[in-house]
Amino acid sequence: MTTKHTNNHTNTSKSTSHGLTETWAGRTVTISGVGGTIYVDTLDEYPITVKTKHGKGILLAIERAPSSLGLPAAVSFRVVGAMNNFNNHNIITDNNNMYLTTVMYSDKDRQSTADALASIPSLLVDLIPDIVDYCFDRPTNEANFEGSGFNYSPMTIQRGMGVSGQPNKLQVFELTDTGRPNYFGVKSAFGTYWRSEHWNKVVSQSPHRLGDETWYFNE
Repeated sequence: MTTKHTNNHTNTSKSTSHGLTETWAGRTVTISGVGGTIYVDTLDEYPITVKTKHGKGILLAIERAPSSLGLPAAVSFRVVGAMNNFNNHNIITDNNNMYLTTVMYSDKDRQSTADALASIPSLLVDLIPDIVDYCFDRPTNEANFEGSGFNYSPMTIQRGMGVSGQPNKLQVFELTDTGRPNYFGVKSAFGTYWRSEHWNKVVSQSPHRLGDETWYFNE
């Protein structure tokens, strides 16, 4: 009985996400959380840290994820402009393929990558932990003041890294319904949610969707 309920819930969630993709793909929005609207200070550095601020923001085109990724309910967020001027704002154009990008940090993904690397005969064993640490951040543990499963590394804006600059799996997300019009959770392909760290004005990741992980889409 429990398994059946879980499967039904999962199927309903996927159906809802797909419906939100149908509704929102093709729209241009600003996205705001408890810390303000998503924006960037400058484009002088790369990758660019995703921040939030009241009264400023970047315009984001919601696009369907490339079919090659096998995630039909997912979307990407491509930077197409700015609400207000900031340094080097003129390089944000439709031609740069700059996308909101998440940090991968789950223990499960770290282990699966280590397993794959371990199958390469020519790769020295001592290098495997270094490669995994370079590619993946770590989630917080139970001793963390908020509990386990968080990651405070900010999201970034990076160019598409797939074929022809298309987004990859670090740059696609699913919208999750909150029951309030235009308010959504935004879930990565790895099951984590965008989180508005209002105390330091950056966007990071959380293992759950509560108040800090709810975002308002303004078309």
